[in-house]
Amino acid sequence: MENFIEILNKKLEKEDFFLSIKKVSEILYVSKTTILNKIKAGEIKYIKVGKLYKIPKESIIEYVEKNLLKSS
Repeated sequence: MENFIEILNKKLEKEDFFLSIKKVSEILYVSKTTILNKIKAGEIKYIKVGKLYKIPKESIIEYVEKNLLKSS
């Protein structure tokens, strides 16, 4: 589990503080619809700028950590 989180952190270091739904879907290898559904379900924190959802990097790490623990 820690190895995956370390890899994710390294990947996110190169990114801006806020990420688009498209970028998060690419990083997590899931569809944009899946990310949007997780946002609407309150599982991923975000801010909305106009019509755009912006997701803080920390929110992605929190989401992955919580879901890795659930599957263990």
